[in-house]
Amino acid sequence: MTEVQKHQIIELKRQGHTAAEIAAVIGESANTVKTYCYRHKKEIEDAPVLTPPGYCQNCGEQIAQTPKQKPKKFCCVRCRELWWNKNRRYLNTNMRTAHCAYCEKDFEKFENSPQRYCCHACYINDRFGEVTPDGSK
Repeated sequence: MTEVQKHQIIELKRQGHTAAEIAAVIGESANTVKTYCYRHKKEIEDAPVLTPPGYCQNCGEQIAQTPKQKPKKFCCVRCRELWWNKNRRYLNTNMRTAHCAYCEKDFEKFENSPQRYCCHACYINDRFGEVTPDGSK
């Protein structure tokens, strides 16, 4: 089974199609589709919703593509960062849960990262105390 067929199975299954319908579309047997769905159930349920090529994966805005270059998936850096922050589990790295040293909230960080705070504001408040917008403590 090719990667394209696997992607088609995931997309069609998420749309609610049966194994027989998917098998007819991709040209495999229904049992092959059922087995793939059974073995990759979590992947199918957790798969990110992908937008069509030429549209931003975060905001859905149409992107002007440059010919002879790799297709862009995001319209701007901010959209790319927001999408990856929401979908960190799709990175091929090990993540673990940690507690913020300032606010005690749980946050995800890379396994070998020395990160101690959930955000920059917690770092500033822990290191320098509560800072008001005018710069006084």
